[in-house]
Amino acid sequence: MTREDKKNWLSRYRKYYPVIRQARSDLDSMTILKAVQYDQVKSDTNAHSDLSDVVARREELIAECHRTLYRGIELFSEILHKIETLDDDRQKDILHCYYLLAWSIDRMEDEFELTARWVYKEIGKAVDALEFTPEEIASC
Repeated sequence: MTREDKKNWLSRYRKYYPVIRQARSDLDSMTILKAVQYDQVKSDTNAHSDLSDVVARREELIAECHRTLYRGIELFSEILHKIETLDDDRQKDILHCYYLLAWSIDRMEDEFELTARWVYKEIGKAVDALEFTPEEIASC
């Protein structure tokens, strides 16, 4: 597996993170939406059927959000497990911060007291140190 393939495998959670953030936001808005829709529907003449439609749709959206969040947890766990196979604690920290916490290179420069060039170099060395099974390669 090339370095680029490994980076792509590790980047799956980082790329999925905006989807997770949106799902969390959607779940938060469901509570507000429920109250507003209930108030609107109960003033209509056929409130019972309208309300059941609203509740059914809301339940579908909640289930979809939960599936999205669960997939995010799976990705995070897979990648964290792979990072934890490294022997070097500094490499673990660098990959964890970059790929799972989505830290910027600027923040990593500050936190690890390195230049941007060294941050990229350390990421590359850590990625190269990872070993993948054929199954993991196929899942990417």
